[in-house]
Amino acid sequence: MRYMDDMILWDDDKVKLKQALSAIQNFTENPLKLTLKPHLLNYSHQGLPFLGYQILPNQVRLTQNSKHRFFRKTTTIENHYHAGDWQEAECQRHILPLLAFAKHADTEGLLKKHFNI
Repeated sequence: MRYMDDMILWDDDKVKLKQALSAIQNFTENPLKLTLKPHLLNYSHQGLPFLGYQILPNQVRLTQNSKHRFFRKTTTIENHYHAGDWQEAECQRHILPLLAFAKHADTEGLLKKHFNI
């Protein structure tokens, strides 16, 4: 997986991962004249925080910061609606991106609990 200048490689075989890392370093250093940040090897069972998600072998969760931000923003949207500051369409415009972000993680129970569904 790659996003901007961050990259993650997964495999069950540590030798394959080290070979892939070596090939990537050779490519970036020789033709491209780029230096990679020091690499980090991590066991998957510990999970990996990435772009607001905690990626685990069989599950993707929101990080604690993402959860707090989600609840804070949805509460702000609800407050604007109940105060009469925003109409339903304005609330939808703000909440749909939050829901789209949350739905990339295993959040079904979290969303049901928060929205009393």
